[in-house]
Amino acid sequence: MITMAEHQRKELEARGNELINEGMAKGMTKALTKLLRTRFGKLPQWAAERLAGASADELDLWTGRIIEAERLEEVFAGGDGGR
Repeated sequence: MITMAEHQRKELEARGNELINEGMAKGMTKALTKLLRTRFGKLPQWAAERLAGASADELDLWTGRIIEAERLEEVFAGGDGGR
């Protein structure tokens, strides 16, 4: 049987992990936004929206694509055609 203290510890640990993941995603978004602006100039609204709603996996994928992409749309290609 799980004690109240163990239950609370697990809840706190889970919440701590959520906060860490959220912070990492925000940092990845900020870094990728800077890279995209440096490479492609001012970002259109659709790109900013994609970045704001992206998962960590999407951000990681897009970060890899920026190296070879010749156009901004190529970074976000897939799913909805980049938009």
